Amino acid sequence: MEYRAGFRKYKIMLWLAAAFFLFCAIMAWRADQRGAALCFVAFLPFVIYSLVSYSHIIISDKMIRVVALFSEYQMTWLDVKRLEVGPQGTLVFYSRDNNRLVAPSLNLWSGQQSRPARDFLSEQLTLFETPIRRSAWADYKIHKGVKLK
Repeated sequence: MEYRAGFRKYKIMLWLAAAFFLFCAIMAWRADQRGAALCFVAFLPFVIYSLVSYSHIIISDKMIRVVALFSEYQMTWLDVKRLEVGPQGTLVFYSRDNNRLVAPSLNLWSGQQSRPARDFLSEQLTLFETPIRRSAWADYKIHKGVKLK
């Protein structure tokens, strides 16, 4: 069985953030507040990076895959050693070789298969007896060693 969930809520929040920072930058520039305008513009690359970092997630009985705009990241369930959950709900899967697969919070998953995907994820973590722990730093992790293309 294979489940696919998108990140519509996440994308909407990021588009709103981009519009907000752009609006604030334009208004600050028009008010001759050049320094403030540049500060608002400085946030845009981070928002754009976040927009292209996630497209959807695929979970099957063999692997978990995160698909981004320009690349894909995958880890098999047999490789998953532990899962860390960040304060914002970011999921960081660690392999035995200390590679990382990062997925957005379960609350941001959307689509018809998002709930079955979350349930299946829980079943897989139980099946493979994957230890789960909270981590203050999980929200700041990036993929490592799991890139497909």
